Amino acid sequence: MRSSFSVVVIMACAGCVAQPVTPSIEELEAFDAWIYSAFSMADLRTAASIRSIGTLIEESAVPYEAAHAEGRWNVTSYRFDGLKIVAIVQEAPPKKALVGTIEISSPVWPLKNGIAVGSPVSNIKMPVPPSKSPLKFCGIHDCIEFSEYAGSISRITLSLYAE
Repeated sequence: MRSSFSVVVIMACAGCVAQPVTPSIEELEAFDAWIYSAFSMADLRTAASIRSIGTLIEESAVPYEAAHAEGRWNVTSYRFDGLKIVAIVQEAPPKKALVGTIEISSPVWPLKNGIAVGSPVSNIKMPVPPSKSPLKFCGIHDCIEFSEYAGSISRITLSLYAE
């Protein structure tokens, strides 16, 4: 008798779960724009401007090939203390950079809304619902993901559309 009661309760409550509100295209586009500008520490449009944001610890590059790209480009990784930036960079001047990933692992590099590594996870408030994991938030093309350790943010990763 108890198992049939459980089935009835489950069936009766199956419709009780609230469905998340899906953001509009405009809201997702606005969130993409926010993600793109969330790391506002510097202008990241050229290789030189990326290098100038701090003491560069390591730089490495591998060739990048795309049928639609003019000239030669490299996928270049720049590592600073607590920060890694990966960009597609033109080989020829002005060495335009298209940033694809920003990984932050130090509180020295806060986001423009004040969230930083070391902040409580409870401080994360985003205008769109999480996608794929409870701490990953995406617009149409761009995403921000927070890693957590003991209730605090341990890493922030911004994934940007870079082509």
